[in-house]
Amino acid sequence: MEEGRVNCGSATVHYAKSGTGPINVLFLHDAPGSCTIDFKRHLTGFAQDRFTLVGWDAPGFGKSRPPDAEFPASYHSENARVAFQLMQKLNLLPFAIVGHGDGAQTALHIAHQQRNTQNITKMVLVASSAYVSQKQFEAFGSPVADTTLWADHKRKPYVDLYGEDYFQSLWSHYLTAKRALYQDPEIKGNICKHLLSEIPQSTLLIHPEYDFYYGEDEMDEMDELLPNSGLLIAEEMHHNLHTQNYEWLKKVVERFLLDEGKNQFDLVREEEERLEKEYGRVSNQKA
Repeated sequence: MEEGRVNCGSATVHYAKSGTGPINVLFLHDAPGSCTIDFKRHLTGFAQDRFTLVGWDAPGFGKSRPPDAEFPASYHSENARVAFQLMQKLNLLPFAIVGHGDGAQTALHIAHQQRNTQNITKMVLVASSAYVSQKQFEAFGSPVADTTLWADHKRKPYVDLYGEDYFQSLWSHYLTAKRALYQDPEIKGNICKHLLSEIPQSTLLIHPEYDFYYGEDEMDEMDELLPNSGLLIAEEMHHNLHTQNYEWLKKVVERFLLDEGKNQFDLVREEEERLEKEYGRVSNQKA
């Protein structure tokens, strides 16, 4: 796996890259993660002859430091510009995006910024929302904010990467920024909801049933507003399904990225039927 740093104007970012296939894919991690913590298995495990796979560390995260991360209200939009410049400088246009949590919100900004081009082919958005909801506001203020209370196996990768102090500082600043968006009387938690109806790219939405941060209704609303999307409920799975249920996600994402035309959302219906037999419920798909 190749690693490097690229100057993208407002930020110099670290990336990891593997594969030689014709379909370019950019993985965007959630906070407080990094490309190697969140997506190392994906970068090395997806079909190397079908995909060229890139993961980045968002500015202020992972090895994209210094400087430390900042979270103005516009940071998703700015990170989107930086991420696109990264792929542009790596000569990997056009590309698909797989985004998790906060990374999915950045992905939506990229797609909107490139809505009048062919530069973004598809998106897979996992465990996310287009706005800060009351559920998120409460979750971001819960004991999860104190990293010393996390289980050791969850804390260790971040402590190893950031050290105790920056790990807590990064996470605290991130949660404070998200809660501030919710409380702002003008923004009212909106991250990119107003952009959704103008995003034309084929988008697979995956909502883990037991997501601690994001509600199913938030993904439902995203599915209704996006013109070309399908929603799959991941039964019995949690927010970090991208690592906890890697093999399942790999199968679903690879198929979606490889399928074309009218067949691209068939997997939603088929996976719904399989999950219904296993767990007894059904998800949603646009007609």
